[in-house]
Amino acid sequence: MSTYSKYKLKFIFIVVFIMISSLLFVFFHLIIEDKKLSRIEDIVSGKDVMIKICSTSIEKASFQSVYESRFSEKRSGSNPINKYKLEIISENDEVKFFLGRDSRDQYVYWLYDFDSTMIGSPLAYLRFNEGFNPEIFCENSSE
Repeated sequence: MSTYSKYKLKFIFIVVFIMISSLLFVFFHLIIEDKKLSRIEDIVSGKDVMIKICSTSIEKASFQSVYESRFSEKRSGSNPINKYKLEIISENDEVKFFLGRDSRDQYVYWLYDFDSTMIGSPLAYLRFNEGFNPEIFCENSSE
């Protein structure tokens, strides 16, 4: 086997390895994100659930309708600003997230895991309305 063939074989192996590694990373990342979103659904669908934005309790039904109409894609060119804390608390479970207001659309919020750095893709996008907007709950809060 010539030297050229050995390098060609190594190159093909490296390219295939990188492609498989990338696909596995994306696959596992999507599974983890889906589990986090499913956890929200499970908690919110239960009884005795408290939802807080910036430590202010909000109506479960209002949040549930916003969450159920979430979307995963939006037009590019904006970024999250004004980070707010979202807590979903039940008798047996508690999850925390950050909401980042979209820099272009004041009613769209980017949903991030509480432990994330808010860099990269959010778990989902939520569209609030004028009467039910996180900034209303956070005006006098330090969170």
